[in-house]
Amino acid sequence: MLHSLSRAAANLDAAVARYAAFRARPQLIAAIGQRKAERAYRRTVKYCPAYRDMVQRHMGSVPSSVALKDFEQLPILDKQNYIQRYPLDQICGQGITQAFTIQRSSGYSGQPCYWPRRQADMRNTRKGFHFSYDHYFSPNHEPCLFVVGFSLGTWVGGTDLFRASTDFAARTGQPLSTITPGEDTAETLEILRRFGKTYARIVVAGNPVFLKTLLDEGTDIPWQELSITFSTGGEATTESWREWIAGRLGVDIDREPMRVFNGYGATDFGGAAATESPWSIAIKRIAMGHSPLAQDLFGRPGNLPNLYQYSPLSQHFENHEGELLVTAWSQVPLVRYNVHDRGRAMAFTEVWELLLRHGVDVADLNARFGPPMRLPFLFIDTRTDGTVSIGGANVYPGNVQTALFENPVLEQNVDHFYLTVERDAEQNTQLIVELIVNALEERDAAWQTSFTEKAEAVILQTLLRDNLEYAVTWQHNQALRPVVRLQPASGHQHNSIKRHYVRHETSPGR
Repeated sequence: MLHSLSRAAANLDAAVARYAAFRARPQLIAAIGQRKAERAYRRTVKYCPAYRDMVQRHMGSVPSSVALKDFEQLPILDKQNYIQRYPLDQICGQGITQAFTIQRSSGYSGQPCYWPRRQADMRNTRKGFHFSYDHYFSPNHEPCLFVVGFSLGTWVGGTDLFRASTDFAARTGQPLSTITPGEDTAETLEILRRFGKTYARIVVAGNPVFLKTLLDEGTDIPWQELSITFSTGGEATTESWREWIAGRLGVDIDREPMRVFNGYGATDFGGAAATESPWSIAIKRIAMGHSPLAQDLFGRPGNLPNLYQYSPLSQHFENHEGELLVTAWSQVPLVRYNVHDRGRAMAFTEVWELLLRHGVDVADLNARFGPPMRLPFLFIDTRTDGTVSIGGANVYPGNVQTALFENPVLEQNVDHFYLTVERDAEQNTQLIVELIVNALEERDAAWQTSFTEKAEAVILQTLLRDNLEYAVTWQHNQALRPVVRLQPASGHQHNSIKRHYVRHETSPGR
């Protein structure tokens, strides 16, 4: 009886998700999302002493209710001014001991943030997995192997996917098997050799570097004979990367875009928040060859970021000075929380009108992919705090800054630095640290070589010591060690190494 009720509840959740995505009017979904955001505020000021204190300090009083149109009066939260400032029990909605799991995220200081989660918090992740299974992973409900290649342990990505997939299989009775090698490339390849032809469908979920490494090292695996989907996240991907991966899998990305797709989320607000869709991938690819459309959608004609769709029933996104603020109720409720991602949220109708205005053949897209999800879009560009992502780990400017300050030789010679993630023609990813060095023109080749080697060793040592995410990733892929390049200070701004910069990712092609 309990199993039947659980299956019925799962099917009801799936039906509601399908209706919200494909049939409900976008205005209705937006209105419900707004009401949920307003309710999140009311509950947060009621249950969280830390948030009441923030509002009191910012506004001089604590309103019991605030309409969404007046949210701009509320304080903007982030990890520094809220999560790290107050005791954990004061920012939890219902107490730490009510959590069924506790996750963590890393920071450049090496001091992790812990995030208690309730069973109810997993519901959005579970519903998202159910939707992806029905529409992309195994639409005909054939036997499917789900390989979790994200980091496990206390990190959110792998553990949440493991829970979501096994819970989904238990609740629905679908033929889905989950296996969890984590970021172990050799074990994952052995799993694919052993079970690749046993299952009609295979999904491998992992960061982009991990997925590419599988293809590079698994030369004996008949990739094109397997019906395999690569689901990735943790960092941005380019269309050159997608096409390279799809080519190795034997996939026509313009016909089966969801065989290689990206998702967006953060531990701060509960993992997965948005995902690419057939239409979002197609729209980005069209915009790459249509500069006016790209300009209107992304604010620039080229070097376009990933475009996602999200459900406002789970999180409310707000545009603020080029950044995204999120509001969501959970065990650690957040109201106008800034994870410092540059980006923009756009209503479905706004994007649809842009497509029509620029003459995009929406009938062709409809014929290829079916009707679009009537959900809002968002794109994620870069972190405004200078963070870059590689191999599923965030690398913070503070990590590099610490390394430079702690080493007298580096501190005396470096003026400032740039962080960059680059991909070469084979889509191999590198973490580039470009050091702007005083009087570099006066240094001979031997000095420059020695200085570069020292800088690479010191920066790597600091990352492994202070950045828990990077340390875990580096254990499985030491090709992600920092590569230092030296540049002369002439022609660059001079204001000490406290000035750090992030260049846009560069890669050949698109």
